[in-house]
Amino acid sequence: MARSRGSLASLMAAVAIIAADLAALNATLPMIPNPGLVVLVVVLEVGLFRVARRRGPERAFWVGFEVAGWAWVVPNAVWQLAVWRLFRPLYEANVLGGPITGPGQVWRVVAVAGALHLALGLGVALAGGRIARAVAAHRIIKGSPCQETSPYPSS
Repeated sequence: MARSRGSLASLMAAVAIIAADLAALNATLPMIPNPGLVVLVVVLEVGLFRVARRRGPERAFWVGFEVAGWAWVVPNAVWQLAVWRLFRPLYEANVLGGPITGPGQVWRVVAVAGALHLALGLGVALAGGRIARAVAAHRIIKGSPCQETSPYPSS
């Protein structure tokens, strides 16, 4: 079995990125964190390691997945309280039919909002990954500009 060898610098970079990410997440989480956003951040952390280990169209997929996923997470983490304030009246009016009365209903709202965040975030990340992989596969088939041949005959 062949062992995968990575450099110490890449491992240190991965640890630094994860530490900075978790510190930022800790600073932005409210008292009741959005479980869907937390799970999505963990999935994106795993994706960082997948980016480092893949090549070609597979790597392009993971790069697109990461870019689109983080593009979804950052605004949602920054404006999370505004999203909660908008979601709660919609949930009360359309699902419960009245105001939230107890802690059981609060946790149900948190679970539903978290599931929606997770589903939408994963959908955005997967779409970004598929688009990036399609672009990378197209570039490999067509050839990159540095691999094009000269239109002039060689002597």
